[in-house]
Amino acid sequence: MAADPAVAGRYGRDPDRSLVLGYDDGKPYAARKADRRGGFPPMFTVTRAAAKQIRRTAAAGDTEELALRVAASRTGDGGIDYRMGFDDAGVGDTLLSTNGVDVVIAAADKALLNGTVLDHVEIEPGEYRFIFLNPNDPHYRPPTE
Repeated sequence: MAADPAVAGRYGRDPDRSLVLGYDDGKPYAARKADRRGGFPPMFTVTRAAAKQIRRTAAAGDTEELALRVAASRTGDGGIDYRMGFDDAGVGDTLLSTNGVDVVIAAADKALLNGTVLDHVEIEPGEYRFIFLNPNDPHYRPPTE
């Protein structure tokens, strides 16, 4: 796996000299891409389009040094409500890097966000939005395109 130099510089290496891409409950881990032959999907993925827009937003708000915090909670109908903002990682958070974006997820949100893809798409001509493709949401329907 090719290492992002910014991530390597920020998170360093663990004692056995492997690249540390994040910390889960204070323990270092190296992120893995999903195995195309049926392996586990990544916990959370940011598409290239979403990463580009996140970096633009961070630059405009002078928050480039912070990670993107993603949170989720169940709604009354069983669906999932999402929130995003720039923040530092805290104790017990999972910190990962996907398409050059550092993402922080609180321990309480991991189960709801597991396997989710964050994308930035054109909803109507000229109207772009972030969308969450989450197989844990009962309202989720896989994209047809």
